[in-house]
Amino acid sequence: ARRGAIEGASSSSLSSEPSSFKTIAIWLISFFDVVYIAQGSF
Repeated sequence: ARRGAIEGASSSSLSSEPSSFKTIAIWLISFFDVVYIAQGSF
């Protein structure tokens, strides 16, 4: 559901933001996406 958001964040911050910030941002997005799916299953 958020693949587009992850791809957009990675592509937009690839040239302007440090790679570490990009990695943390993608990790947070993925983490919250998993939490959202877990809540939906309950």
